[in-house]
Amino acid sequence: MAKKWYVVHTLSGSENRAKRALEDAILRKGDKAKQKFGRILLPEEEVVEVRNGKKRTLRRKKYPGYLFVEVDIDDDPQQEMEIVILSTPRISGIMKKPLPQEEIDRIEGKSSQKLEQPKILTNYEVGEEVRIIEGAFASMLGTVEEVIAARQKLRVKVNIFGRLTSVDLDYAHVEHPE
Repeated sequence: MAKKWYVVHTLSGSENRAKRALEDAILRKGDKAKQKFGRILLPEEEVVEVRNGKKRTLRRKKYPGYLFVEVDIDDDPQQEMEIVILSTPRISGIMKKPLPQEEIDRIEGKSSQKLEQPKILTNYEVGEEVRIIEGAFASMLGTVEEVIAARQKLRVKVNIFGRLTSVDLDYAHVEHPE
């Protein structure tokens, strides 16, 4: 049979250690296990965090508590490969139903969908004063009127020619004034 992708449940926060432990267990088992196992995925995403007006890029697990393992379990009457997975420290279970290849392609970012921009984590609140750092209103101060977290945007009231005007801005275009 062919190798298929399975979801493996790990202890939350121990994904990297579970991946290394599974790789070690496969090596200890020998050539038979090396032939049955393929890749082990631990998808991560980039997140831009804004704290105290400073941006930093972090790598965060896309699916905390899960690994994706390519393995041939169907052609294994004694379930040796399943036992290898389940007896690995920090692994608590495996889903018996394999994932379709299209889902793995989406997880890896190989699908035809547009590439995702890094998410930005912020702590802006309504009524807070912000400084605009990019765009036509750069260096102006404004007050946050609305936080649109789903689109990573802020609606900011800015004083333009003596009138308060609402402007929609990306999180990346503003910072906390100092």
